[in-house]
Amino acid sequence: MDYIIKKLVVLSLVALLPAAVSAKTLRLKVRNLGDNASIRANHSYSGGLIFNFEPLQFNTDSVAVITPGDADVEIVNIALGGTNSVYLTADETEVCIDPSQGLILSSEGTSPETTAAIAAVRECYEKHFISHVTHKSNSFGLRSDTVAVSIKEKLMNYADSVTGLLQVVAEPLRSVLRQDLALCILRLWNEVTARRDGDEWSSARAELVEWAGMDNAYNSLSKNFSTIARTDFFLSLLDTYKPEEIRRFKPQRLKELQYDYIKRRFTGKNRETLLADLIHSDVAESRFTSGIDSLAADFRAEYPQSAFLPVIEVDMIKFGKANANKDNSEIVFIDSAEIPSLEKLIARFKGHPVLLDIWATWCGPCRASFAHIKPIQDYARDHDINLVYISIDEENSALNVEKLAKYYNLIGHHVIASSALNDDLFKILWPEGTRTIPRTILYARDGRPIHDHIDVTNTEMVIDLLKKLQ
Repeated sequence: MDYIIKKLVVLSLVALLPAAVSAKTLRLKVRNLGDNASIRANHSYSGGLIFNFEPLQFNTDSVAVITPGDADVEIVNIALGGTNSVYLTADETEVCIDPSQGLILSSEGTSPETTAAIAAVRECYEKHFISHVTHKSNSFGLRSDTVAVSIKEKLMNYADSVTGLLQVVAEPLRSVLRQDLALCILRLWNEVTARRDGDEWSSARAELVEWAGMDNAYNSLSKNFSTIARTDFFLSLLDTYKPEEIRRFKPQRLKELQYDYIKRRFTGKNRETLLADLIHSDVAESRFTSGIDSLAADFRAEYPQSAFLPVIEVDMIKFGKANANKDNSEIVFIDSAEIPSLEKLIARFKGHPVLLDIWATWCGPCRASFAHIKPIQDYARDHDINLVYISIDEENSALNVEKLAKYYNLIGHHVIASSALNDDLFKILWPEGTRTIPRTILYARDGRPIHDHIDVTNTEMVIDLLKKLQ
């Protein structure tokens, strides 16, 4: 992977009272939080989960009220250092955040056996999936195993051991956890076997897919569901198109084909959730693919009462802003053919300091950092400092790079790295072979790098560095 995934410590709690199909409400109290803590929350929408973390607003009593919906199980994810997941099965649930205690405290509490079962399901994603994709571990020897049946059996044996722990959990939470576990196992299989072809691999995967239960009604509450459905979609394309044909598809066509695939393949809340996620994730990831507004219109017509609609309406406002095509003379793109190396790029600005930002449209931390750039832009403009951006997207992504540069108002000079510049960046900045972005470097007037790995989210620190150049 091209950027570092930081492992999150997840503490899962559940309030277990007799389930009732009515609106679920979570009252969230805060103690000993401190002045600078940032709390964000994401919740399910009447039984469907998409990722839409937003800041929590507390009243004078330090209480936030969250009402996810009326499904028999709802989820609230709270981001505070790590991501804390609260499963709601009762009409009213109250929990308390107290960092001094090292955890989220539930007023109802939960049995040690249920806590252990929830932790075991969580561990499948944290310890095995995330650690595998970040190459931090080789769970069960999967990376070196070349036999399809062997890999499948290792995963199934692990799944059986965790499923045994779920027997102490009351329904419907037990089924929710079982599906999250099953889909995580299938997602791990997809990751391990991504480049392995042949009948034995197809057969083993088909058995895992059937075991996982892709049509289970509780899949819509799993964080793994949309990723697996996307993999299935691309596998379905291979039944009709050759890989080289698929690679030539424009993003708009791929989104439209995926949308149609979901409508044909899935039903109920699973279908609604996947369609909403396709639209929302495109905007949340700042892709703003042409035609997403048409898909949103189709979604509104098909689901006029959907709990996802307020999220999608906000997405469409952002989409409209990104596609306004407003010109900005302060955003300048340099022909990539003119920049074969990092040295050539910095030399264009000799005599002036350069703050260089290396990013990509698919990099979430890169996009998040742009929210902090305005004070740096103001100081740089007033003190003759050049802001320069290198996008390491593929060269055929020029339209999307330009769209995001305008959306985030990235004043300065931009270049989309050619293969030659990409190779040069790797040789100079990542000789160890692991590329991490965003990467921000400050160059002196004579072209020397004087500060590297700058955290642009700390605007005061960045401006202090720039002041020292004067």
